[in-house]
Amino acid sequence: MTLPLLKWKLGNLTSPKLDLCSQSRLESGTCGRTERARHTICHGEAFICLSVCCSLFSDLRNLSGTTLMNLLAALFMAQLLYVIGVGGVQDPELCVALAFSLQYMRLTVFCWLTAMTHDMYSVFRKNVNLVPLSDPRIGSSFWKYSLFGWGTPILLLAAAIVLQLRQKGGNLLDTATLQHTNCWFLDHDAFVFGFLLPVAALLVAVIVFLARGAVVARFTVSMQVTRRARDKMRRKRHLQIFLFLKVTVLIATVAGLGALAKLTGRTSVL
Repeated sequence: MTLPLLKWKLGNLTSPKLDLCSQSRLESGTCGRTERARHTICHGEAFICLSVCCSLFSDLRNLSGTTLMNLLAALFMAQLLYVIGVGGVQDPELCVALAFSLQYMRLTVFCWLTAMTHDMYSVFRKNVNLVPLSDPRIGSSFWKYSLFGWGTPILLLAAAIVLQLRQKGGNLLDTATLQHTNCWFLDHDAFVFGFLLPVAALLVAVIVFLARGAVVARFTVSMQVTRRARDKMRRKRHLQIFLFLKVTVLIATVAGLGALAKLTGRTSVL
């Protein structure tokens, strides 16, 4: 049940449009109101439906399901922040707050994606049969993932703030360059060194965990006694690996297109 739910949710949450509204719609104010209402209603309903489903199915009430919900929560909050910038942000303080908040949430998404793939690899390594094992240390593991998923982006954001201050000469309220992309991205140095490079390192870690998980899955499949058990485990492990791979490719593609729009100055890349 998690595969169609996750694909549907990610399809709604990871497609922020970078094409700016026309000047006439900006002046009339219809662009901002329409886009905000449409995006808020659609994504709010999607997140509520997914939360209800996760509370109903016992397969999602474990460490893997909890990390998945944190990833989706980060994607949801990032999308809501994108909605705020639709139509342009004129207030300098709101513009700066939006740019920093979005950078934090985007980093949070990749941190939780890394935590999810690490959890998948750990499950493959510890569980060599089809019967899932209960982890008595799930609380400890979750706190470690939470510290990594929500705490690491804070450190990276602090570094980005320092870089932004240096590039702006100490004046963070200078938002002339930020408003070209609806205050969705920070300036060059803070964006490249505070977001792109850490994300590249996180993606490398994700790929490593996926590769190691595939190797472990192949080994555990060969350990099954009966052919039926081997075939069932092979299908289950392949489904999990390819699901995480698709999610990684989707999120990385969206982030890559956003980075391309920012670095090239083209607001219609997507």
